[in-house]
Amino acid sequence: MIQDKIPLEHYILLADKTTILERLDNRVNEDNIWAKRHLDVCLKAFESHIPGQRLNTDSLKPEDVAKEILMLSEFAEK
Repeated sequence: MIQDKIPLEHYILLADKTTILERLDNRVNEDNIWAKRHLDVCLKAFESHIPGQRLNTDSLKPEDVAKEILMLSEFAEK
């Protein structure tokens, strides 16, 4: 994509550990054991090792997250 000059934006959707655990518990028909076991490692990686625009989603509904990303995106009309 980079070679073809296709814009690529990376957004990191952050939430505190408690919020993530609640969201995992609210998923229907999914086994979240792997996610729960690796949560601390993943949270640490997103703090510093993974580049991108960070967006805290603790108090946001999915549609609000989408709207925020659209506003931050270079694809939004400015």
